[in-house]
Amino acid sequence: MSSGCQRQAAGHLLAAAQQDGTIRPDVTAVDIFALANALSWIADRAPTLADRRDHLFRLVLDGLRPRE
Repeated sequence: MSSGCQRQAAGHLLAAAQQDGTIRPDVTAVDIFALANALSWIADRAPTLADRRDHLFRLVLDGLRPRE
């Protein structure tokens, strides 16, 4: 699958999640890809953080949820 198709699919999933209130309305597909790339980069470049990868991912997910 090309990166353009991935971005389009992510955009559709993001829009659906925003409509049902699962994801904050100010989040864009670019935000999602940037955060995923940042987590991947950190895990690759900082082996000492590799064991915290799941924790960091949960922090990112928590930040994407709407605020009450």
